[in-house]
Amino acid sequence: MKECYVIKEFRAIADLVWDLDASESWWITRINVPRQFRGRGIGSKLLHIILKDADKENWQLRLMIEASDGLTTKQLRFWYERNGFKRINSGKRRGIFIRNPQSKENKK
Repeated sequence: MKECYVIKEFRAIADLVWDLDASESWWITRINVPRQFRGRGIGSKLLHIILKDADKENWQLRLMIEASDGLTTKQLRFWYERNGFKRINSGKRRGIFIRNPQSKENKK
């Protein structure tokens, strides 16, 4: 996994940090596509690159949704859920979304 993923021609960026408390996990801390480039699948392309790396290297991904720059929490929640993230609603993990690594068998 990398700490930063970029699609330069669209100034799209994603930042990740390794989870010190759960050594098998990475946190996605930001995915940003400038407004003028949205609606073209660039954010999805960036996320799919991250998901592919996470699956290949057997990493769990975690995130907390923070709406900004014209996107709503509901829009982001649906987008992440469509990409395999599940919301955790127990104890201190409330509002965290997790995606476990997908094996080739799980994708069929």
